[in-house]
Amino acid sequence: MADNLLGAQSASRTLEEQLPPAPLGDNRLTHWQQLFYRYDAWGNLISRRNGLYEQHYVYDADNRLTAAHGRGPQGEFRAQYHYDALGRRTRKQVDYKGKAAQSTRFLWQGYRLLQEQRDDGTRRSWSYEPDSPWTPLAAIEQAGESRQADIFWLHSEQNGAPLEVTDGEGGLRWSGDYDTFGRLKGQTAAGIMQRRGAAYEQPLRYAGQYQDCESGLHYNLFRYYEPEVGRFTTQDPIGLQGGLNLYQYAPNPLNWIDPMGLSTVPLSFKAQFRAAKRALKIPKNTNTPRPVKVFDNRYENRTVWPFEVDGEKKYIIMHEEDKFGRGPHLHTADALHGDPLEPRMRYNQHPGHYPEDFSGIKDIKNKGGKICP
Repeated sequence: MADNLLGAQSASRTLEEQLPPAPLGDNRLTHWQQLFYRYDAWGNLISRRNGLYEQHYVYDADNRLTAAHGRGPQGEFRAQYHYDALGRRTRKQVDYKGKAAQSTRFLWQGYRLLQEQRDDGTRRSWSYEPDSPWTPLAAIEQAGESRQADIFWLHSEQNGAPLEVTDGEGGLRWSGDYDTFGRLKGQTAAGIMQRRGAAYEQPLRYAGQYQDCESGLHYNLFRYYEPEVGRFTTQDPIGLQGGLNLYQYAPNPLNWIDPMGLSTVPLSFKAQFRAAKRALKIPKNTNTPRPVKVFDNRYENRTVWPFEVDGEKKYIIMHEEDKFGRGPHLHTADALHGDPLEPRMRYNQHPGHYPEDFSGIKDIKNKGGKICP
């Protein structure tokens, strides 16, 4: 399983040598491809080697990462991390070899990251979508005591990972490409924009995650996340009550999030609905139409949201169940072969489900008992 890596085998080894490895205590991954890991007695990752990069980590009595040193993506570094009484990281100081120390302070709104403050006086604040508290909406940047601010808009995936950043004029400033478990494979527009002098640093990753550029790890509130293998670097604080795999992020990171590094949360109906709207290229500011319940004794009963964008009819369709036993889910469709609002009528349903998780959406009804959104 991709979310429970235990070891790696080389293609050059014989069949006899490629027998299943012996069980690893506490799911502690020690080797995966070119990566090597070591742990302390409490299951905390203390050493990580990736080719020429080797890093070492130090923890306090609460198993919180307090120091790191070694070679990272930006060279040799030493870092210190500080936390408040609630376990939120409030400051980090990074010393790169041959450079002045860099200090960053963090302010919080509850358990959501609100602002970062740099030594040079620059401040960046984040706001989040009102109906998806872990999905960033905008970054507001200010320099020194200036009241002037630059606003950057974040366009995110359904699991909260920013895909693009645009400025106030609509210009693309950053674009990211992730693998399944959140490793940034490439910043697709960074090279072009950097040559134009308009590069933008975007540290947010999966919901609740902040990438530390010195180590490459993602700070995930109560734990750190290793995106190379899609696992946390320390054990689940609640032990086996959180599952047999003490380092697991989520069973499916496309449909589940873990913004606090404690327990996974299935994506809401609203998040799935937004993902379907994005797939249909329906603008965010388009009003959601009243849903229509279609009873169909030939095909499947369905709830239909009919949109019209630039004269083109588009539909989001919900099946509360289907003949395969799949739980509540959404589809996208168009009127190419028929109208989904008409019973006993075939229509052009697009491939895919929202979510792909077979168990489906858990919160299709709001507090009043009506179907969301």
